[in-house]
Amino acid sequence: MSIFEYNGSAVVAMVGKNCFAIASDRRFGVQLQTIATDFQKIYRIHDKLFLGLSGLGTDAQTLYQRLVYQHKLYQLREERDMKPETFASLVSARLYEKRFGPYFCQPVIAGLSDEDKPFICTMDCIGAKELAKDFVVSGTASESLYGACEAMFKPDMEPEELFETISQALLSSVDRDCLSGWGGHVYVVTPTENGPRETSHSIFFLVKTSIHWISSRAASGMDKGCQQREAVVEPWRGKVNTDFIMALAMQQQEHERNYTMLETIESDSEEDERSDSNSSNGLDHTNDSFQSQELHSPWGFLADDEEETTDDNEYMDEDEEEDIEEFDLDELSYEELIALGEFIGEEKRGLPMNEIPSCLHSSKFQTIENKSGIDRCVICQVEYEDSEELAALPCEHPYHSECISKWLQIKRVCPICGTEVSSPKPSKNA
Repeated sequence: MSIFEYNGSAVVAMVGKNCFAIASDRRFGVQLQTIATDFQKIYRIHDKLFLGLSGLGTDAQTLYQRLVYQHKLYQLREERDMKPETFASLVSARLYEKRFGPYFCQPVIAGLSDEDKPFICTMDCIGAKELAKDFVVSGTASESLYGACEAMFKPDMEPEELFETISQALLSSVDRDCLSGWGGHVYVVTPTENGPRETSHSIFFLVKTSIHWISSRAASGMDKGCQQREAVVEPWRGKVNTDFIMALAMQQQEHERNYTMLETIESDSEEDERSDSNSSNGLDHTNDSFQSQELHSPWGFLADDEEETTDDNEYMDEDEEEDIEEFDLDELSYEELIALGEFIGEEKRGLPMNEIPSCLHSSKFQTIENKSGIDRCVICQVEYEDSEELAALPCEHPYHSECISKWLQIKRVCPICGTEVSSPKPSKNA
């Protein structure tokens, strides 16, 4: 795992009509272990400038403190705030300065210029800037963020539409990344007559109920003491993606329908077994019921280990055959397929261990005489040494003996040409 993925993160910035939005997820973890669910990854430099840092959490906090120190010195000397373009150059210079021992983080910078034009950019860990006019992303969820933003972004969006777009893009992306998530923080900055106006939002995603709860607060640039409300107390009542809510409802209904179908099949099979046991003559009731439970499963298949059966139970009833015809594997959920796989068992398609040596013959690798161009074992990807003893299949493709033995226990085909390998038949004279 890359050091940039150690703590997990997702940061995105997007421009609108004379406004911008920057958002990040809330999770802080150590690889797959979640440590905190309200970790700050977006930092406010001043009213018109925000900084998002993805990557290693400790490096991100160290870099932020150093940048704040540099910005305060600039304010004291120049008696004005730093422009977003100037701040981006400062961040790039500080990262390039540490290029031989870099900060393991990827900054995302978003701000408004003096003409109230949005500015966004991102850069790698050594300060190579990437400017954009629509959106920029960084973090472990960057691949899914690119796709979501490409599909949802529209130019000249108003602040409300911009907030909804960036929120949906962030939530749909972190759902596809196990190293980020737990909702997100969204900041939307718009210019007003009295200066820039900041609107911050906290987006929550509840896994158990599959419902998005959003709480928001709107505060001006000078109001820094506004307390954030709990999301579960007052849900957000703005616009929602109705298609997303409908998809969740249809998915829940599909799961309920599948479980109902399985319960119906199981109850029908139990009733058939009970009626067969009651109608049989000359057989003990308890033993017959026990045999029927062993022969038939709730899935409607015969048990594999029962080869010797009586004439009465050799074939399934017509009702059970109809249940099997109506049984569709495509309608089963993941948990139901796992349960079905455990009941049926695994099919062994390889060769027995005692038959593998008879399918191989010794071969020696010669660099000069090698005309096939195969200079390494395709199973372990280790190059052959000159005059190395190898094991070859009947198709004359060589492998390491240990590698091809393990392979043939799983599949009885050549990994290179796909020729089926079978143990030689004993001669009739023997």
